[in-house]
Amino acid sequence: MKKSLLLLTLALLTLFSANGAVVQTSTGLKATKDSITTEVRFYSDGIARILKYVSTDASALNDPKLTVTLSPQTVSFTYADGTDDVTLTTANMQVKYNKPTG
Repeated sequence: MKKSLLLLTLALLTLFSANGAVVQTSTGLKATKDSITTEVRFYSDGIARILKYVSTDASALNDPKLTVTLSPQTVSFTYADGTDDVTLTTANMQVKYNKPTG
């Protein structure tokens, strides 16, 4: 399958601040910028789900989304932490998280 590039530029929230923590997870990444948490979860090597929620909203993770019928899968990916971007690459896609903008 032809390798596709998925470039995710998430909404500009605020200027870059020092509290922008990015952590690799078994299914992708979890990043917190100001009070907003962003998660990338791979469902296959060609499907990624992006979750974005207020960090203090505990119900955001427990609230079932009826349109999502898959569960995150174990997908082989590379994790490259650059100066401004974190890049996750699978066999069929590439996802970029921009640290300064969240």
